[in-house]
Amino acid sequence: MRVPQIFSRSYNDETKLLADVRKLKTNGYKAEDIYIVAGDDSKQDWLNLLGQTNNADWEEVGITDSLLNVFRSEQNATQNELEHLGISEEEARSYEKELRNGKYVLVIRDSTRDYHTPDIDNLPPLD
Repeated sequence: MRVPQIFSRSYNDETKLLADVRKLKTNGYKAEDIYIVAGDDSKQDWLNLLGQTNNADWEEVGITDSLLNVFRSEQNATQNELEHLGISEEEARSYEKELRNGKYVLVIRDSTRDYHTPDIDNLPPLD
């Protein structure tokens, strides 16, 4: 099995985020490889449901860290979640600050391609 290639990007706008998710899925990316992270759990659940994407839960984070996240601050739990999705510690810290300010983070974990730099802005438009 290949090691997943990781791509991430932050968004200010839910509409643009969900449009990009649709473009990715239309162009062959699988829903189970796409994650939306928000600073608020209910908002994150809602966006993942709406975008029909994967939600980082105990399977990605691991049982031990999921239990520890209950006792961690919201900031540390979010940073831990991002790191388990493959984001570096430094990048996770930066994203966590953006999430606290109301932004969203899109993470793609793709193990089917040799390289992973989806140029979301230049994917073919949706019908």
